[in-house]
Amino acid sequence: MEFIKLFLIIILISLFFRTLLKRRIEIDVSLYEKLQKLSDIYDASINKLVNVALIEMIKTNNIKLYNRPELEISESHNFSI
Repeated sequence: MEFIKLFLIIILISLFFRTLLKRRIEIDVSLYEKLQKLSDIYDASINKLVNVALIEMIKTNNIKLYNRPELEISESHNFSI
């Protein structure tokens, strides 16, 4: 949870200074596949979808953690946040 708070603070600072941070983040394969489908529906990049979700999470302070399924595989992806 502390990592998430620190991560959100870094995002807020970058938003304040209007700079993009390049980060390599591990994401569950199933979540990434859902993001790919949403990017087709909304005609937006996965990076933009993630940024909008992060901004909403910061605005609403609505942070929910979930238990990862045992057999779920994660992949690393690059994002500009």
